[in-house]
Amino acid sequence: MAPTKVSLIGAGGVAQRHARVLSGLPNVQLTSVTDVVPQAAERLAADHRMRVVPDVAAVLDERPDAVYVCVPPFAHGPAERSVIEAG
Repeated sequence: MAPTKVSLIGAGGVAQRHARVLSGLPNVQLTSVTDVVPQAAERLAADHRMRVVPDVAAVLDERPDAVYVCVPPFAHGPAERSVIEAG
């Protein structure tokens, strides 16, 4: 069975927690992460062998099977709309 490819939008505490759990699941592959703070994305990517991508569009261009949107409450909306529109 091919692994389920998961990308993360956001690299803060919530994303870190999800990444820890997801990385322990069989048949899950964390693929990419983006964050408005590139250094945060770089740290999370290094911890979980993911690629850092510049923005939400780049995450979606990779065609992941699932996307976790882990952004602060005030930032919700645009990322989710982009994920929904991408199918």
